[in-house]
Amino acid sequence: ATAKANGESGSGISVSFEGIRLSKRQRMSIYRMMLSNMSDEEKIGITARLAKEVLAGALEIDSDLRLCLEPLPQGQTPAKSDMTPEGRRREKAFAVVSDCLAVLTSPSARVGRTSTTANDADDMEEANAVTNGPSAAQLSAVRGRLLNKISKKHLIDTVVPILCRMKQILEKSRSPLLKNLMLFFVEIYKTSKAEVKELLASDPTSLAEIEFDLKQFEKSRRGPANEEEGQGAHDTDEGKEETTEE
Repeated sequence: ATAKANGESGSGISVSFEGIRLSKRQRMSIYRMMLSNMSDEEKIGITARLAKEVLAGALEIDSDLRLCLEPLPQGQTPAKSDMTPEGRRREKAFAVVSDCLAVLTSPSARVGRTSTTANDADDMEEANAVTNGPSAAQLSAVRGRLLNKISKKHLIDTVVPILCRMKQILEKSRSPLLKNLMLFFVEIYKTSKAEVKELLASDPTSLAEIEFDLKQFEKSRRGPANEEEGQGAHDTDEGKEETTEE
């Protein structure tokens, strides 16, 4: 479902995993290939669709995706779900939302240039443009920064409120998806800390809780037992790969 949305967004790439069993690592490899062939505009579009149709869709009570947010039956885990129709639907929902969060967290989905070197180069280009007029590269750099601002605004105004609601539900259900969500939340907070604080300024209690939880999550990731997690968000929960496929 996640991959299929890419083609419908206008990227010209469409993949359906129906009837094909792929591991999480294999699916992420396909997603990264697809993202690498997208323009910044297409990345903004697919991010918006994933947030609206998958993440926000999972918050709808009557949605099949909602199953992955609810507590599992006693004795069941995503890695060992029951084989009833509802169990299979829950397993697929878990895979869709997990993949969605992994795609959104992936560096391949980021828009624009953010490195110090790139910013320094942009400053030099702007200085040259004053005397020589803007070049194609300079216009491209300005366009890239504009798209980056648009992407950040969407993340703050639309995605963060959805993540806050999902976080509350996943904490209550003690879902393994909370880890995937927190990985994405940490990336947003790192690049947009001031904007997140401004958004949640009217709810200082929630802001304090989120900041505390993010700090605790980062500490747990740096612990000895989690040293191998530095490979990135898309490689998390590898132990569930064979059982969370679509």
